[in-house]
Amino acid sequence: MTNQFPDTERAETLLGMAKVGLSVVPVLGGAASELLEVVLGPQIERRRIEWLNSLAEGLEKLEEHVEGFRVDHPALVSAMLQAGVIALRNHNEEKLAALRNAVLNVAISSTPGEDEHELFIALIDTFTRWHLRVLAFLADKDGTADKRGKLPFPNWYMGGVSTVLEHVYPELEGRRSLYDLIVSDLHRAGLANIDTLHVTGTLEGYMLAKQSSEMGDRFLAFITEPKPE
Repeated sequence: MTNQFPDTERAETLLGMAKVGLSVVPVLGGAASELLEVVLGPQIERRRIEWLNSLAEGLEKLEEHVEGFRVDHPALVSAMLQAGVIALRNHNEEKLAALRNAVLNVAISSTPGEDEHELFIALIDTFTRWHLRVLAFLADKDGTADKRGKLPFPNWYMGGVSTVLEHVYPELEGRRSLYDLIVSDLHRAGLANIDTLHVTGTLEGYMLAKQSSEMGDRFLAFITEPKPE
């Protein structure tokens, strides 16, 4: 499985290009080039090994529980390659987990869906961890609040979804420009049914209503660890 990933060669190419660029910088070029080799090289290799080990563990579990499971079908190999390159340039655990789960779900998929799989993996690359969190929130506000210890909700009567979001994620208070952009991205990608969190509505009919789209639900399922029977 490891040999299927061209990440090491790609990483070494990027490292070489960076070193060439730094070598032309007067005075600092040589030292910076050596620092890049000492610091960046091992980091890239560590990420590659951690990603492959994590993926291998997941695939081994599927092999134990899924009858007829195989790792050499073209769609799976393509997903492994696509996700592997993205994983190499990411350190965020939530995004890495989403990439890993995406590959595992491709591995057990009983439907073609290759175009959608490819699109979803590309979205993981484009999205931040907050995109993933906000989409999960829009899909299940009660569940998200429960996981974060934010239940019961205050005695709201009417308000905007932004009120609920900032209650569930206090770290987003005062960061409207950030989450407005995230919601706009999710809506434009077809994953959310709303493009703003600031319309006023009733508690049950709007504030706590499910606002992820059907495609958004499929995306969330795709980045959730599969649990074969």
